[in-house]
Amino acid sequence: MAHTQDRSISLATVYRTLNLFAELGLVDQRYVEPEHRHEVFRLADGPEQHYLTCLRCGTRVPIATDLLDNMARELVRRKGMTVTSACACFTGYCPACTAELRHEGKLSSG
Repeated sequence: MAHTQDRSISLATVYRTLNLFAELGLVDQRYVEPEHRHEVFRLADGPEQHYLTCLRCGTRVPIATDLLDNMARELVRRKGMTVTSACACFTGYCPACTAELRHEGKLSSG
């Protein structure tokens, strides 16, 4: 998007800037798959967001964070820990790929 506004802005410039913002505490970096090949950035004071990355088509599907929020609260309650952020990577199949794989008989419906 930045490149469409100014042709001199490269992808490397965007990521250097995002990394600087992360060092300054303005944004948080999160990986969206276990191999840490893809990352997302969010405003540091924004809500946590987690995704399921589809193994078939690569789509990132936002997932509800209530279970992870509950787990963080339980860590605080049971262990006396302080949780400042959480990062979880989920992989599987998006709804469209799940339906196709089930139709092809490559995925059980359960």
